[in-house]
This record gives sequence, C-alpha cells and structure tokens, in this order.
Amino acid sequence: MVILMTILLKRGFPLKSLIEMAVIGSQISLSVIVILLLIGAVMAVWMAARTVPVLVYWGIKSIDPQYFIFWVFILTSVISLLLGTSFGTVSTRGFKRLSYFGSGAKIFSP
Repeated sequence: MVILMTILLKRGFPLKSLIEMAVIGSQISLSVIVILLLIGAVMAVWMAARTVPVLVYWGIKSIDPQYFIFWVFILTSVISLLLGTSFGTVSTRGFKRLSYFGSGAKIFSP
C-alpha cells in the first residue's frame, strides 16, 4: 500500500484524493467482505453440525454409479442456471464432483 501511494504521489495525485479513493473503495468492498465472512460462518456451523458430510454421504448413496456422470451434469447445470455463471459453477462444483473419479474405485467397481 505504501509503495502504491508513493508511486501515485510521484505521478501527481494529491494525498487528499488518494485517501478519499481508499475510503470509497473500502466502503464498496466492505459489503463483499461481510458476505464472505457470513458464508464462512455458515459453512463452519454446517461442518461442525455434520450437515455437509451427511449430505455428501446420502448424495453418493442415492446416486447409481452407472448414472454418476449424468447426475453430475444435471446438478452442475441447475446450479449454473441458478447462479448465472457457468465458469464459477464448474470451478467449484464440477471439479469437486468429478474428483470423485480419483477415489472412484469404490464408486465404479462392480
């Protein structure tokens, strides 16, 4: 931060405008930080209450291994439509579901 302030001061930005820009940027990003903290708190509570492991366990038990890829596609597509971003969905949900292939010897064994 100090290096950036020094560079901008040398380029002719007044110190008062740099401080104003920093305050405005902090106010804008504060809501995002609060949302991320709340999501982290909810995930921590769900992990402590064993909600996520139970959902994963019953989800894997209920999906027939023969149709695993099909259900991964359907679930990822639905989440993508709900979130409005295909890249975010694939990077978070799709790779995680397909990572079961690495430990899939148990899932796909006859």
